[in-house]
Amino acid sequence: KELYSSLIVVCLFFVVVGNSYGSSYIVIDLGSLGGNPDYSTGKKINNSSQITGNSFNSLDLNRGYLYYNDVMTDIGSLGAIGWMDASTAEGINDSGQIVGWSYQSNGAKRAFLYQNSQMVELGALSIGGGSGDSRAYDINNAGLIVGTSWNNSIRNDRAVLFLLDGTPMDLGVSASANAKARAINDSNQIVGEIQYGNYQGDPTQLTHDSFLYKNGEIIILGNLGGGYS
Repeated sequence: KELYSSLIVVCLFFVVVGNSYGSSYIVIDLGSLGGNPDYSTGKKINNSSQITGNSFNSLDLNRGYLYYNDVMTDIGSLGAIGWMDASTAEGINDSGQIVGWSYQSNGAKRAFLYQNSQMVELGALSIGGGSGDSRAYDINNAGLIVGTSWNNSIRNDRAVLFLLDGTPMDLGVSASANAKARAINDSNQIVGEIQYGNYQGDPTQLTHDSFLYKNGEIIILGNLGGGYS
C-alpha cells in the first residue's frame, strides 16, 4: 500500500456524444470506494455501461468493484485475513457476470465468478500439488471464462478455459513456457500471451508471443520483431 501513499489515481469514464460534425466526449469521474489511498482503476465495460475495476475501500483493502447507475459497489472477496482480504475485478459480460481473482484463507490466489451479488470460487489445475493458484481475466456472453492456473509439476502458469462448472481446462499452449489466456469473444475464440525464459531480475531474458486459440487449434501470432507482443 506504501506504493500508492503519495499518489491519487482517478478512474474516468468517457462517453462519446455523436453529431453530424463528428464526436465529442464527456469525462465522468467514477470516484472511489472511499479508502486510503483515494485510488481507483477501470478495467472493463459491457454494453449496459457496467464497469469493473479496483479501488481501496473504507477499511483500506484493495477490492474489485462494479460501477453502475452512478454507484460503485465493493464486490467483496473470498474471505482471507488481513491485507489478503482483497480482490481484483477483471472481465464483465452483458449479463453483468464479473470474473477476477481473490485470496483463499491459505494465501492462494483463486479465480472467481461474481453474479447475483455472490462471489463463487472457481477451480484450479492443482497438478503436482502446491497451492492451486488461478486467475480469471475475461468472460463471454455464453459464460465461458478464460485465465491462467499454476501447474506445479512443470512449474509454469497455464492458459486455461474455465468450463461452465468452474473446472479449468488447460488449452495446451506451450508446455515449456508460461501462458495466460486474456480474452474470449462470443465465437469462443481466445487470445493470450506466452512468456519464454526466466525473469530473474533481468527483463532482457524474456520474450513474449501472442496466441490465438480457435476450434481447438493454437495459432502463434508472434511479435513485430522486438521480442514482445
